[in-house]
Amino acid sequence: GRPQTLLEDAPAVDCFESVTGRGVSFKLGDLDVAVGSIEWVCQDRSEVAMWADTQRHLASTVVAVRAGSVVIGLAALRDALQPTSQSVIRELQKSSEEVWMCTGDHSDTAAAVAKELGLHPDRVRAESLPAYKAALVAELQSTGKQVIFVGDGVNDAPALTSADVGVAIGAGARVTVDAADVVLVRSDLRDLLTMKQLARATTFCIKRNFLWAVVFNACMLPLAAGVFHSHGMHLPPAAAAAAMAASSITVVSSSLLLRRFQPRPLPEDGADARMPPRTIGKKREQGYLEIRPLTAFSEDSESVLA
Repeated sequence: GRPQTLLEDAPAVDCFESVTGRGVSFKLGDLDVAVGSIEWVCQDRSEVAMWADTQRHLASTVVAVRAGSVVIGLAALRDALQPTSQSVIRELQKSSEEVWMCTGDHSDTAAAVAKELGLHPDRVRAESLPAYKAALVAELQSTGKQVIFVGDGVNDAPALTSADVGVAIGAGARVTVDAADVVLVRSDLRDLLTMKQLARATTFCIKRNFLWAVVFNACMLPLAAGVFHSHGMHLPPAAAAAAMAASSITVVSSSLLLRRFQPRPLPEDGADARMPPRTIGKKREQGYLEIRPLTAFSEDSESVLA
């Protein structure tokens, strides 16, 4: 039937609880329901462990649903990597940046994604709660490093706050956007490189303006004050005012050059680049969900939700 009709007949939800890094639980009428990680939801994982491990090695996150004491469903969720993610990571690494991945996903899922991105296993932290992400930021800062943390989830808010620069993805949770110093409007990691390039261009402009102001004032102030009057060198008040105005115009014009800023394109993966779907066995990941009975989960399944 229609979803509205089903919701009208459904019992009220009560005792809703969110467990950070684990999932949610609630009462649906007299029935206790839990949705979250398989380790938290399933009391006995023996029947589903093989299937879950297979999906995690394919970079999927396994979510379980329990009603009462019975596990009624499992889902393998996978976000496809953005076409330019690998190029962005390579660009950051070429710039001698240390790129870390800190995620709440299972270690097998994190390892699979890190392998696709070309990240070193030693720089991957998996199954991380919000406090662990903030602790990683503090650990890196204690070694004298400046940390830029990029995140889009509610669990990233503490780390975004404690990082030197917190960067939120605009499509993420509101609490994440509020905790960040910079918000990327698009969900495109190329904007992270653009942000860094623009920051460098702005810093260079500030230094250039400061140098000009120091050199100009160091040369013109003594002349305007009459220090060289005995040598026949002096600057009339009208000329001094004109020189000061010219200095201000020069600084403003130098700053306006930032309007001509153009981000440097990636050396590969153009704007229309697309990653071809990977082949898993005889199937190709096209973004579908395969529904199978629980009795079949012990078999080798090759389907994920992309």
